[in-house]
Amino acid sequence: MQMLQSAHTRFSHTDLPMIVSRKWVGIVDPHRQCVCVKDETQPAGEKKRLGEFFKHEGHMACFDGIFGMSSEQTDYNATLFRFPLRQDDTDSKISTTTYNPEKVVENLFSSLKEEAPIILLFLKNVTSISIYRWDGKPTLMFGVEVDAASKQPLQTERKQSKVLAENYRLTSSHAEVQLFTATFLQTLAEREEKKIHWLVLSVIGSDNMALKKCGDELKVLPWVAIAANLPEHIHLPQGCSFSACAITEPNILLHELSPFLDQLRQSRLTLPLSQEDAGSVSGQAFCFLPLPGCTALPVNVHGYFSVADNRRSIKWPAHDDKGKEARWNYELLHNLVAPAYSILLACRSSLLQYQGTQPVQNTRHITDPYAAWPVYREVKNQTIWSHLVEPTLKLASEFPLVWTQADEGKWVKLSDAYFLPGSFSSAPTILPPALAIEALIYAGIPVVSFPHALCETIQSYKTLLEVVVGHEITPPLVRKALRKHKEFLQSRSIMTDHHSMLALLDYILSDSDLSTFSEKDLVGIPLLPLKSDKLPFCNFEHSLQANSKYIFTSSLKEVFQLLPGVDSMIVSTDISPGLEKKLVMLANHGQLQLELATHENICSTILKQSVFSWCKQQKCPSVWRWTPGCSNHPPLEWIRGVWSWLTSKPVPLSLLEGLPLIPQSLPQDSLHTETTIS
Repeated sequence: MQMLQSAHTRFSHTDLPMIVSRKWVGIVDPHRQCVCVKDETQPAGEKKRLGEFFKHEGHMACFDGIFGMSSEQTDYNATLFRFPLRQDDTDSKISTTTYNPEKVVENLFSSLKEEAPIILLFLKNVTSISIYRWDGKPTLMFGVEVDAASKQPLQTERKQSKVLAENYRLTSSHAEVQLFTATFLQTLAEREEKKIHWLVLSVIGSDNMALKKCGDELKVLPWVAIAANLPEHIHLPQGCSFSACAITEPNILLHELSPFLDQLRQSRLTLPLSQEDAGSVSGQAFCFLPLPGCTALPVNVHGYFSVADNRRSIKWPAHDDKGKEARWNYELLHNLVAPAYSILLACRSSLLQYQGTQPVQNTRHITDPYAAWPVYREVKNQTIWSHLVEPTLKLASEFPLVWTQADEGKWVKLSDAYFLPGSFSSAPTILPPALAIEALIYAGIPVVSFPHALCETIQSYKTLLEVVVGHEITPPLVRKALRKHKEFLQSRSIMTDHHSMLALLDYILSDSDLSTFSEKDLVGIPLLPLKSDKLPFCNFEHSLQANSKYIFTSSLKEVFQLLPGVDSMIVSTDISPGLEKKLVMLANHGQLQLELATHENICSTILKQSVFSWCKQQKCPSVWRWTPGCSNHPPLEWIRGVWSWLTSKPVPLSLLEGLPLIPQSLPQDSLHTETTIS
C-alpha cells in the first residue's frame, strides 16, 4: 500500500479520491455529482477495470509515471491512494476544512506514522505501507512492512484465517485458535530502521450459545485476535493451532491447551531478567483497522465489533443503548476476547524464559515477564476495557504464568506462587530478609517478585484474591525450608556473613510469641549464634540431646574476660536486644539446649570448662601448670579477677570443688613464668 503527497498538484478541486489496486480503480464521489447513481441507497462512487479506466487520456494524467504506473498497465501489484486536497474555494457540503501539503503531513501522515507499527497486525492482505513525497521523483517519508523473514509465514496464517472463517460459517461448531509471530520493519526517511516483534493469537468461532445466537442474528462472525509485544523475534513451528471445544471452561481448555504449550516450549527464547521497566504498549482496539483512542491495555485487541457509523466508537450496553449490536460486543468481549487474552498470556510465557536474579522487593516497574498483563489502575476508567481484567486473569490463573527463580527458573500458576508479605493487603508486615528468599528458592519453593501494579490489580478483585490467599512468605515456611535443606547454610561461605545470618534468625523467630510457634521447628537449623570465631553458628537441638549453650544477659557480661576457651558454649553477645529477648524466651521454655547463665552454672560448669581447656595437670593429681600470658593461658590478672568476682557473689564454695584456683606462688613479672595452681 502506498500513499503519495505531491507538493505541486495540478488537479482541480473537482478531482475525486481514487484507489488503485491490482486490476481495479475505485472512484469515490462523496457529493454524488460526477458518478451517476440511480438512487440514494447506491454507493457514492464506482469501480472500473484499470485497463478501461486508462483508455481516457485525462484519467491517466493523474497517475502517469508514479511508482511505475503506465497507460499499458492492466494489473498494478500494489495499492495506491490518491487524495485531492480541499482548497479555499471548495464548495463542500461535507466539511469547510481546507488542506495544503503541510497540513496533510502534520495531520494525516503523523497520525498514520503513530499507527504504523500496529496497522498491519490484523489486515487480511496488506504487507507494507509507504508514504512518499513527490518532487519529480519519490522520496520516502515513512514506511512500515512485514519483515522479509516473517512475510511468507504471515501470509500463510492470513490465508488459513480465511479458511477457518469460512469453515465456521458452514459448520459453526467450536473455536479454532491460531498463534503466529510477525516482525514489522519501520523505516523513517530512508535512514532509521526499527524492528517491532509481535505475538498474535487469533480465535475464530465459539461454543458459547449466547454469542452464537447474537452473531447469527447480526450475521457476523465471532472472530477476535490479541497481539502482544515480544522482546525478540521467535521462530514458531509451522501450523501452531488447535481446536478448543470449550474455550470458556478452564479445566477443558487447560487439557486442550497443554500439548500446544509443550510444542511451543521447543522454540523457547532465553532472556536476561531485567529489573527495568519493560515499557508497555499503548494498546488500541481494532476492527481489522485501528479504532480511535487508547484501550489502556498493554496489548492490541481486534474483534469483529459492531462499531458506530463513523468508526469512532464501539457500541456498548447502556441505559440508552440496549440494542443487539451493543449486546454482541459485550458477549464477544467476555466470552471470546477474555479467553483469547488469557491463552495469549499462557503462550507468551511458554515461549520465554529468563536468567538472572530477581529483586527481593516487589518492583515498582512492570518487568518483562508481566509486560502483557492487564493492570487495573490503567483501565479502571475505561468503560469497555475495564471489563476484561478480571475474567482474563481469573482464567489465566489456571495456567503457569508467574516466573520464579526456583528450580533454576520456571513458570508456575498464580495459586502455587509465594509472595512477599503485604503484597495484597495494607496490614503491617515483617518482610523476610534476602537470605530467607534465597533459602526458599534453594528449597524449590516458587517465590515471586510481583510488580506493585499487579498486586493492586489482584487486590481489586475478590475472585483473584481468593487464588493467592495463604500464599505469602511466613517464618514457618522459611523454618521448614531451612530444616529440610540444612546444607544451604552449612555448605556455603554464607556462614561468615554474620549480619545476614542474624537477620535470618531474627526473622524466623519473629512469630515466637504466637501460639502457632513450636520450638521443635528450630531443631536442626544451624542458626544459633555463638561467641566462637571458629564456630560462629551451631544447630538448635533438643535440651536432652545436646550440651547447653548459655545466654549471658547484660548483668553478667563482665564475666566473659574471666572465661577463656569456652566461646563455643556461650551464645553470641553481638546481637540486637530484640533477638536476645527472643532467645531468652526460648531458654525459659526449656525445650532447646539454651540456658540462661547464672552465678551457679558459671561456677559449676562454665568456669570449670574454661580452666580445664588450658590448664595442664602435673604428676601430682592436685597440681596444675599455669604459664600466665603464654599460648592460650590467661594472664596473671585472670586469677585476681576470678577471686574478685567470686568473693563479690553469694556463691557456695562447694561449687568450686576440684577447680585449680589456688596459686602456689605468683610470678614477679606476671608473664611467661611458669607456676602451679591447685
